[in-house]
Amino acid sequence: MRIYISSDNGHRDRERRQPGRAALLLSILVAFCLHISSFPLYADSLTVSGDPGILVINSVTAGSQPTSVTDATTTYSVVTTPAQMRITGELNSSMPPNVNLRITLQAPAGGTSSGSVQLTTTAKDLITGMVHHTNQGGLSITYEFSATVGAGVISSSSRTVTLTLTTLN
Repeated sequence: MRIYISSDNGHRDRERRQPGRAALLLSILVAFCLHISSFPLYADSLTVSGDPGILVINSVTAGSQPTSVTDATTTYSVVTTPAQMRITGELNSSMPPNVNLRITLQAPAGGTSSGSVQLTTTAKDLITGMVHHTNQGGLSITYEFSATVGAGVISSSSRTVTLTLTTLN
């Protein structure tokens, strides 16, 4: 559609175009994009504050099992998307015979902790049922290192604990 406007001063008529379908579609698309971008964007993330201290069992009372040692100096933060999520934990290699490493994660709001879980090279659930849009930090991680008398004297070694944030199936 064309609209002609005559100028008052006798100059030539000028042509002015009404916005077409493309401009209208572009306006709607821009408005839609602005609306979508106003929603917060989330990326699933799990962040640990650092490594625990070295865990060493130094003494045993005669006739008793060694006393376990714990470390609760690390924390974690978790951010999840709309899906229900879980956190699993596993070791990079097996513990020596008669030696155990357990982990306890504090559950974020809406999640459920599995309590103290013995870590192995197979992933185990530590937190389940985290509700959508979880965003919480400063959650405690407690490690417990224990051994039985049957472990004997073992040489110093290290293990890597891998925590994984995945969709709850």
